[in-house]
Amino acid sequence: MSKEGCVKQAYRSYVKTKAAVGDKVPWSADFQQVWTQSASDGLWSISKRGFWREIGSQAKTALYNATGLGSPGQTLQVRVPDVTLNIRGYGKWVVDFKFDRPSGGTDTWRTKLGGGNGQLQQTDYKGMNRQNNPGQDIKDPKLDSETCKCNQRMKSPETVRVRVPMTVEQYRHMMNYNFMTEPRIFILPIPSPGALVGLLGAGATESGAAAGAQLIFQGAH
Repeated sequence: MSKEGCVKQAYRSYVKTKAAVGDKVPWSADFQQVWTQSASDGLWSISKRGFWREIGSQAKTALYNATGLGSPGQTLQVRVPDVTLNIRGYGKWVVDFKFDRPSGGTDTWRTKLGGGNGQLQQTDYKGMNRQNNPGQDIKDPKLDSETCKCNQRMKSPETVRVRVPMTVEQYRHMMNYNFMTEPRIFILPIPSPGALVGLLGAGATESGAAAGAQLIFQGAH
């Protein structure tokens, strides 16, 4: 599985585990969310029309800006960050995965300018975050091996124990269960606490999410 897939799995496992004990997670993650920059005012927003329709609108705008032919579309630039974080009390943040590639090397920020606004990928992502979180000192909106502390987590795996409520009958059944012939796991492991989980605060509290967001953006708050 790719590291991007691992992040998604960690997020889903974390949410399920917290829900099992009645805890609410004060943040959510949307993967591959389409963002667009308006051709009229340059502001960024989440698309409601879909990727290909926005790409067509961007091409229309680019043609108009270059030749004056036709009329501009609604979209100046389309971007699809790997994850959009919705943190209670902190708004929306976009983050891109910059992990090592299976084929070798490390994924880096794209150097090709956007076909609509002529800006770099990293510049656009910083712009999205500044717009949605005015006054924040945003540096590098990426998630990589360093920010995830991947090496440390691989060396020091942890297990999260979850209390599972059960009836008297279920408890008696468990006590009489033959673990030698029919093994069953009652401890639910999740990553330690795993990519976004660790970065956004494993304690399901607003302060935990805030601390995690601060870690992701290297001092955003």
